Amino acid sequence: MKRLLLTVSLVLAGCSQFPPGADSRAAVETRPAGDPRSVSPGRTVAPARAGAENPSIAYKKDAARSETAEPSKAELLRTIDRQSRRIVELESRAGDAESRQAVDLVAYFQRMATLHSEEQAHLLAAANQEYARDSGPYSRLRLALTLATPGTAFNDDARAAALLDPLVANASTKGPLKQLAVLVHGLISERVRDQKRVAQLKEQLDGLRAIDRALIDREQGKAP
Repeated sequence: MKRLLLTVSLVLAGCSQFPPGADSRAAVETRPAGDPRSVSPGRTVAPARAGAENPSIAYKKDAARSETAEPSKAELLRTIDRQSRRIVELESRAGDAESRQAVDLVAYFQRMATLHSEEQAHLLAAANQEYARDSGPYSRLRLALTLATPGTAFNDDARAAALLDPLVANASTKGPLKQLAVLVHGLISERVRDQKRVAQLKEQLDGLRAIDRALIDREQGKAP
């Protein structure tokens, strides 16, 4: 585009310098000095001005400078393509790493349920220490799964759900760890709701039993 504009400007400049009917005069004036054909009868040719440069040579120099100063369109496209492939590769590596972490956490949770209480307590201490050093998604999930292991003396579903709340609420977070956090948070929340319903039913049952005992006592007190 720059070359086309420069060519058009040169053509326009040449047309403005040589009005119609001046073709023969322009041809004579542009002939080199000393050429017999350049001298018309009764007219002398002015010597060439020192330092003057042919427009075509100036155009070639300007074009060369523009090519060296700015990269070509093909080079820019190649650079963009390389960067795009690099970004895709890095994202793929990050996704693969998170997938391995998610699989590792699932295996960890399954293993927790098969250990003795002493070993479970040891893993709880390790999970707490790791979370204290780094509260990232992996450490947060590991501690939550440890606390959510059923049948342990330290089972704490409420705290486990609270640990996962930030991961679930963060809409910008994606990937396997986020998906695992959403799944575990849903299961824990459902179990907490079930526990609350069971507790409420137990309270109602205890209340009915208390009323039943009071009625029995009152009936027995009326007996002779």
